[in-house]
Amino acid sequence: MTIASSAEVLDFLELGADDSFGNVDQVHESVDVFIKSYCGRSFETATFKEAFFHNDLESLFLKETPVTVIKRLAVGERTVMEITNSNKYSTAIVTVSATEVVLTYNGSDDSADLTFASNATVTALVAAINAVGSGWSASVIDDAGAYITTEILQQYGQSAINNNAVCVNVPNEGHTSLDVNVGTGEITKYGAFNNSPNSLYDAGFTAQRVHVTYVAGYTTSNMPEDLKLAEMLLIKLIYGKLTNNEIGLKSLSFAGMSKLFQDHSSDVMKTLDIYKQWRI
Repeated sequence: MTIASSAEVLDFLELGADDSFGNVDQVHESVDVFIKSYCGRSFETATFKEAFFHNDLESLFLKETPVTVIKRLAVGERTVMEITNSNKYSTAIVTVSATEVVLTYNGSDDSADLTFASNATVTALVAAINAVGSGWSASVIDDAGAYITTEILQQYGQSAINNNAVCVNVPNEGHTSLDVNVGTGEITKYGAFNNSPNSLYDAGFTAQRVHVTYVAGYTTSNMPEDLKLAEMLLIKLIYGKLTNNEIGLKSLSFAGMSKLFQDHSSDVMKTLDIYKQWRI
């Protein structure tokens, strides 16, 4: 989904059904990507996951707004499985992506089918890893076998050679007593997010990060009008210059006539700065 719809852009550019749209779609998509990158937000409603390193603060600020649902806020992580490789004097690397576990021994992919889609639980994934061979071995930690694999947290380049245990983690159980400012994305927890951290070190728990899963963003019907206007102004500026071969021109004089090319980009950037995520 783009910030402004294709129909809104064509109407703003005053292009009718019989007009040649040229590369307006390409300009539209490029401008949309630029705005989202500049603002550090995706804007359209979706489910997001974020992790924060806590330091006794009582508030966290989510990247995406407006917030509609907090699905879970978890303080710390729990180890649900360990992966090792029994070989020595070589390389055995474990990578966990958003969709699968990748096992690389001596530069060769040993993963077979270790996707979360094919192995829905930790128990199933452990069994699949143990069937790989090449020295790979996995084990469930405590009673964590029933955890679903889509909860597993991403990590990259972990060495498992010579029976070095790579810990695979999920977020802890969710916390309650939260206050959420849906407009600013501020989450406040009474007593700070690092409340009683020592208890998290028991029974395979580690106190490292705060994990938040939430739903946020705009739908087509409630996308801010000033944001849509900023996108359409920038599209018009670029598309107009491309169409008229005016890229780089500020003014043009010919046969006693002159034309000054207006640049509304500064007005656009002022609007975008309202929606930009400023990180300190």
